[in-house]
Amino acid sequence: MKNFHFSLESVLKYKNQLLTNAMGDLGRVTKALNQILEEVKEVQQTYQEQKENYEQSRLRGVTPQVMLYYNDYLNKLHDEENILKRREQAMQREKKAATDKVLSFKVEVAALEKLKEKEWTAYRAQAAKEEERAVEEFVVYGRVASR
Repeated sequence: MKNFHFSLESVLKYKNQLLTNAMGDLGRVTKALNQILEEVKEVQQTYQEQKENYEQSRLRGVTPQVMLYYNDYLNKLHDEENILKRREQAMQREKKAATDKVLSFKVEVAALEKLKEKEWTAYRAQAAKEEERAVEEFVVYGRVASR
C-alpha cells in the first residue's frame, strides 16, 4: 500500500503560517494597547497630582500668573488624556480585528486538521482491509500449495 498523503497538506501549512503571523500581529497590537493604557494611567495620575497641587496653591494664595500656569497645564493634561483615549479606542478596534482574524484562521486550520484526520482514518481502514486480504490470500495459497 502506498504511503499516506494528505492532498491539502500545503494548504494546511499555509493556513498554519497565516495563523502564526496573525497571532504575532495580535501580540503586537495587545502590547501597543497595554502601552497606551499605561500612558493614560500616568496622565490621569499626573492630572490628579497637579490638580491637588493647584488646590493647595490656591488655598495658600498665589499670583494670577501661577493660577493661569496651573490651568493651562491641567488643560494640556486633559487634552492629552483625550488624545490617548481616542488612540486607545482605535487600538481596541484594531485588537478586535486581529482577534477575529486569529479566530478565523483557527477555524480554517481546525477544519483542515479534522479533514486530514478523517482521511488518515480512512487510509488506516483501507490499509487494514488490504492487509487482511493479503493474509487471506497467503493462507489460501498456502492451503492450495500444500495439497
